[in-house]
Amino acid sequence: MRKRTMIFAAALMACLAAQAQSWRSAMENYNYSQAIRLLDIRLDSLRAGLDTMEDSAAAAGEARKIKELLLHKASCQKSLYKFNDAITTLDDALRTGGEDAATFASIAECHRMQGNDAAAFIFYENAIMMAPHNLFLRIQKMMLLYKMEQYAKCIREGKGILQMDTIPSILITMGNSFNKMNQGDSALVYYSKAYRMNPYDFRTLEKISNIYLGRGMHDTVLRLTENYLEKDSTNSVINPIKGLAQYGLKDYRGAFRTFQESLAYGCDELSGYWYLGLCEFMEEGYWEAAKWFKKAAELDSADVNLVYYQGVCFARHPGRYQNRAEEFFTKAEAMIQPDSSMMYKINSSRAEMYRGNEEYGKVVENFLKAGKYGELTPSQIASLGFAYRLLGDYNNALKQYERYFEKGKRGSSTWKFVEEETAFIKEELFMAGEE
Repeated sequence: MRKRTMIFAAALMACLAAQAQSWRSAMENYNYSQAIRLLDIRLDSLRAGLDTMEDSAAAAGEARKIKELLLHKASCQKSLYKFNDAITTLDDALRTGGEDAATFASIAECHRMQGNDAAAFIFYENAIMMAPHNLFLRIQKMMLLYKMEQYAKCIREGKGILQMDTIPSILITMGNSFNKMNQGDSALVYYSKAYRMNPYDFRTLEKISNIYLGRGMHDTVLRLTENYLEKDSTNSVINPIKGLAQYGLKDYRGAFRTFQESLAYGCDELSGYWYLGLCEFMEEGYWEAAKWFKKAAELDSADVNLVYYQGVCFARHPGRYQNRAEEFFTKAEAMIQPDSSMMYKINSSRAEMYRGNEEYGKVVENFLKAGKYGELTPSQIASLGFAYRLLGDYNNALKQYERYFEKGKRGSSTWKFVEEETAFIKEELFMAGEE
């Protein structure tokens, strides 16, 4: 009897070992669906055995095994983008084997992959509470804060990470956060630290340059870009920035050459043609400028500036080119001419919206705008008069009510309302001695 029991136990162990080998092999071959099926078989077997165990230490050991298999199962589900299924499996792992930072982080990742940033943040917080010095978890939390546009909190988290390790990407993200908060000086501090650590990081140099260009510090940008281009002369991002600096310093010939080279290196054609045109224009080379503006307009026909500047180029040549210039000016005018019917509808709808919110100053502002694009209806005129009255502007209120009496329907409820309003205002003016 004992011999048969030992044989049975050995056979069972061999079967379980084969199952383990099978799901591992399936995972190694990216056959995650098969791995999940095999893991479920193994989990059912272990759970059945766990239910019959009386030894608490042995039961705890089996629970740990079950949790480990559940984590493998969740990994397979995540690989198949079955994030809800993975969250359910990970919750089961927490209930079975207790809480730990890695499982919380895995749940957070599932929520993040589904776009549920708020839930992801909660689980990253739970993970960090259990492992406060885990650098990976802190970085994930920081990047999530940046994505959620919580820039001040992102900066605070970044400062804590930098106390643990100096990481260029963290410095850049902190610079980006300060930039989003319009704190350029602080952004420059962190961008500069990151750039010193990697002087080939042209994207960070681009951000630094944009801040300096916004401040009109063209000489600083020229120095930075020239230093970089000594290492990487054909960079299609930094060359145009050098051109912008030269243009800002009124070195139009130098800027022209730089933008020509930038186009050869593969920079954006639209901006390249635009600045080539501007450089020629500033040097009074109007014919050449018009050609570059035309090339740019062929790429972006909706940019009114490109049409306008073509017109200016022809206008700089008197006589027979005046009509040509007028064609471009007329076209540019038509491009910026708003759709009057749409402008009327937009502004009158805004006025009605603000009337509902009792923001009467905005009611007046938007009805007056609407009136520039179309005729106000009698009821809108009455509403405009009422808004003026509530703002205490009795004279304009009376003017609008007089307009209403010219257009409104006698005997209607609105007519009676305006009659009562007019009587009220006149009484108020009389009492104030203004009538």
